[in-house]
Amino acid sequence: MNNRRWLVAAGSAILLLAGCDRSDTPAKQSSSTDKAVTVAPQTQPAQFAQAGPIANAPATQPAATQPRKSSLEIVENYVVRAYEFPRARLHINRGDKTAVLYSDDPRNAIEPGYSGNSFYLVVPLDDAALERLNGYAWQFKSTSSEHHDSADGVFLDGQHFHLQPSNIIVAFRGEGPKLEVGLNGSFFKFDSTDTSRPGNLVNLNGILSASVDAGK
Repeated sequence: MNNRRWLVAAGSAILLLAGCDRSDTPAKQSSSTDKAVTVAPQTQPAQFAQAGPIANAPATQPAATQPRKSSLEIVENYVVRAYEFPRARLHINRGDKTAVLYSDDPRNAIEPGYSGNSFYLVVPLDDAALERLNGYAWQFKSTSSEHHDSADGVFLDGQHFHLQPSNIIVAFRGEGPKLEVGLNGSFFKFDSTDTSRPGNLVNLNGILSASVDAGK
């Protein structure tokens, strides 16, 4: 319950600010957020306590403590369903000031017939967040409802369905080799077999426990 309150509080703080006006890391590909408006808070949400730097986090955690799987809830047509994903990882790229949140997919994820779920999101960081992610939150608003051929987003049933970010909030809590990442907002759900059809707007929310890769 406290986790949910934290995520809701972070979302509320960012929305108020907006209203007053992505080791084994996958290579960065074209992003659905390249041609969109990004809105980052000018101050960190008050609900988050400050924590130590994460720049020197180890590349991996001990096997016994690694989160094995992740879960996200998706609301579509008033139906709530929990989807299971591989464990979450977070790579801090100091060079281009981004945090790459991605699922640690198995090797067979690229093979035809793979039916697992995955996610890949690139979060821009400011200078302060590069040293301390705890309390940092970022909002993304798309300027288009059309489908983009991009690696960004959430993928269900292999590559069958692409959930493309529409209006989302990504918030971070914790320190060291593992962080909690709150993900909340709306996505356009496209059927990859026919992307000419309009996407169905769905809501997604959840808190991911992400292992932090040592960034450069």
